[in-house]
Amino acid sequence: MEFEFDDSEPYETNFTRWFFMNTKEKLGHNEEPYSRSMAQQVFNEMFGHKKIKTNEHDLSERLKNVKHDIKKGGA
Repeated sequence: MEFEFDDSEPYETNFTRWFFMNTKEKLGHNEEPYSRSMAQQVFNEMFGHKKIKTNEHDLSERLKNVKHDIKKGGA
């Protein structure tokens, strides 16, 4: 099964799913899996550009919520 980055999920969730899949694949080929820190480095090299988009999306959603709260008289 090939990993596909899910833009609707947080970056860390995608990393955890990829790390699990990668570890399972490596063990299936009798290879030593990545350490978590090495896996994070590899994942960041492949998908680091997605982290920026995820953060921008999260900030946009938070801003919408703040604007909504202000209109309602909250915040």
